[in-house]
Amino acid sequence: MADKSLKRDVLRSIRKSKSNITIMFTDIKDSTQFWEENGDFEGRLMVDQHNRLAFPIIAHYRGVVLKTIGDAIMASFRRPESSLKAAVAIQQALAEKRKRDPQFAISVRLGLHTGRALVEKNDVFGDVVNTAARVEAQAQGDEILLTEQVFQKLKGNDWELEKGQSFQPKGKKEKIQLYRCLWSEHSTLLNNIDFENYRKVTKTQRNIIWLSLVGTLLGLIGFFWTYGRFIVMDQEATASAFSQGMILIQSSQNAFAWSFLSCGLLFFVLSRLKSLPHIFLRFVAGSGLLSLVGLVAFVMTFFLQNSELPNWEKKVFVSKNLFVEVRAKNDWLFSQPKISSERKREVYFGELLLLQDVQRQESHDWYKVFIDKESSAWIREYEAEAMGKARKDVAEIRRFTLYGKDLYIFGVAFLAFLWGFLSFHVDPF
Repeated sequence: MADKSLKRDVLRSIRKSKSNITIMFTDIKDSTQFWEENGDFEGRLMVDQHNRLAFPIIAHYRGVVLKTIGDAIMASFRRPESSLKAAVAIQQALAEKRKRDPQFAISVRLGLHTGRALVEKNDVFGDVVNTAARVEAQAQGDEILLTEQVFQKLKGNDWELEKGQSFQPKGKKEKIQLYRCLWSEHSTLLNNIDFENYRKVTKTQRNIIWLSLVGTLLGLIGFFWTYGRFIVMDQEATASAFSQGMILIQSSQNAFAWSFLSCGLLFFVLSRLKSLPHIFLRFVAGSGLLSLVGLVAFVMTFFLQNSELPNWEKKVFVSKNLFVEVRAKNDWLFSQPKISSERKREVYFGELLLLQDVQRQESHDWYKVFIDKESSAWIREYEAEAMGKARKDVAEIRRFTLYGKDLYIFGVAFLAFLWGFLSFHVDPF
């Protein structure tokens, strides 16, 4: 009973996967002879050169490389016209490369067939695949052959197609009529294809990129919270603008929702990309390691309070200003150092303000803080106990200090970035 139920589920899934699709097969002419005469390394390099031209073209014309079989490529397209555009562009790219480089002698044959097939996540099954492979095998070097089914879909379009021979594949009852595409007569289809920056991005690589980007984002947030905000706020010229920007972000009820939505959209777009610039991949590899190693190094400093490393506790940089950091979830700035005075604006947890003066009022301190060049305000140290209400810490004074141990963190993190950036390598296609 269980086996029958499983079989029904599998059959139901298979039936749902059936759809119209066009399959392209490419194969390098005389590749077996080349491998035998030149050896494995030169043979693999030849395949890499072929794939570096073909892959970006297939992706540009909305195709999917399903698999490579030796020096052959199997790709799928939703539209027959897209498959023929890709086939023509591949032949044009190879022809241009041969003109520019006398040592480049790769020529390929291509076969196209369209029909209904079982289209699964990373593969296609059915007679359409077998037929496309048989069609490709009938082609000569630098030739594109397509079946009657593809020809009928393209009739009336601006293509130079001529009727060719027919053949009967082994195991089939009927002959297959072939058509030849005169691709050399067609205008170029290579415009706007980025061959230089195309890189294969596998599912595993996309996951690594996603994790590296998350790590980089968290690392930037951590650096900003621990160091960056103090450095920016230490200058009056930048303190006012920075403070206003942070107020706008913190006061917006939807700020975090928009931030998460933006990050989610970025990660979704990156997860769908079939290609990424090489320099971007190197940067992601380096920044992901930087964030991870930087975090580990930062945590380790708490366990190495009495380290004997040179200058571990040495003060390298001390802010010229004292800061007032808001500790309450929210509170107010007042025009005078008294609760009854006018409220100037709301403040939020973690907000930094430049300290200008301190006054003692009613058993606790009031801090005068910089707003802009023309105004200032007051914030209380704490809210006193009241009936049924515990004391609430509102703000505290602190000075930013950069120690030798922080420079160790930066140094180790930077070395991790360099190692990740420089050790990133491009796998052969």
